[in-house]
Amino acid sequence: MKIYLDTNIILDWFKRMMQKERNDREFVIPKVIEFLISMKEFELTLSNLTKIEIIRYLISEWNCDIKFAEKHGMTLCSHSTLLT
Repeated sequence: MKIYLDTNIILDWFKRMMQKERNDREFVIPKVIEFLISMKEFELTLSNLTKIEIIRYLISEWNCDIKFAEKHGMTLCSHSTLLT
């Protein structure tokens, strides 16, 4: 079953990732993401719009560049499946 992840679901993942990168905090997978990735029958997908929203968040809130976003899986040129 395909599950669409919108920005509200995955934004916390990226916030925690950036806190780990910049503030050396422990990375803890958000519980909703942990549940979704534990369900092997789910295919987790992102739209290009969601990717753009995440890239905008990384750039505006964390002063990242596009290369950083691409390093962490936020590319717009491929179909994406989160956390595979």
